[in-house]
Amino acid sequence: FCSGRCATISIIIPALVAPGLTELEIKPAGYEDTIGSYTNLLRNISTSRIARSLRALTISIWPRWVHPVDPMPLATFLRPCLRLSQIERLALDLNVYVPISTSDDDFRTLASAFPNLRRFVLRRGARAHTLPDTPPSLATLTHFARHCPELRELEMQGIEVGLPSDADVPEMREHPCRVLRLSSSSRTMPVRDVVRVALFLDGLFPNLDIDESHIQDVERLRWGPVVPAMSWEEVSDILRARHGQRRVAAPGWRMLGSCRRSFDSGTRRLQ
Repeated sequence: FCSGRCATISIIIPALVAPGLTELEIKPAGYEDTIGSYTNLLRNISTSRIARSLRALTISIWPRWVHPVDPMPLATFLRPCLRLSQIERLALDLNVYVPISTSDDDFRTLASAFPNLRRFVLRRGARAHTLPDTPPSLATLTHFARHCPELRELEMQGIEVGLPSDADVPEMREHPCRVLRLSSSSRTMPVRDVVRVALFLDGLFPNLDIDESHIQDVERLRWGPVVPAMSWEEVSDILRARHGQRRVAAPGWRMLGSCRRSFDSGTRRLQ
């Protein structure tokens, strides 16, 4: 665990000799650092002697407030760390004024860079008016399902709880993800199709622990009338029904497979 100014931690990290260090957590002391100092810190971590042994990285990013600037894409911010492909647990805590944007491309890059991820957490405060970027939709979860086959827990804030009209419903029956927690801090899609969202999530992560998972939606469009939030209870009811259908079907499929093997065995004996 390291706490202090980024400049100080950036000096300490390269000097560390700890070949067995597997977890690193960094929290700033106050709001004095710039985004550039955080980027430099990430670069020093990725080139340090502890980089090879790291399996878990947690970083709280609380820079000092600056006048509105063009936000930096998340993948660009994390670029120094994308070489750490062995990371299994990654947690990012962004405060409300962090000038970092998130997009579908950012999460595609991140998921591809960390194929061994078992847990990913992205927390961020409600979007500041200075960062009017459009949040990625649920479709961005596809990248984690495809590129992170060991993922067990996914927690993300600032996701648009909706699907674009051209989003495909995937079929990834073996993915082991058990916990999915999402929250939306803005609303750009006024239409919510509960059934479509449920089928999409079930296609991506069919082994979800529904009691441990949750989606928190918001009720208001960023600019427009109040629109009811999507109900997690309705989504979870559909997911439970889908899980139940698979449990009922599974014994029948196993019995059919057993009968087929017995038939094939008997046929070979007759021959």
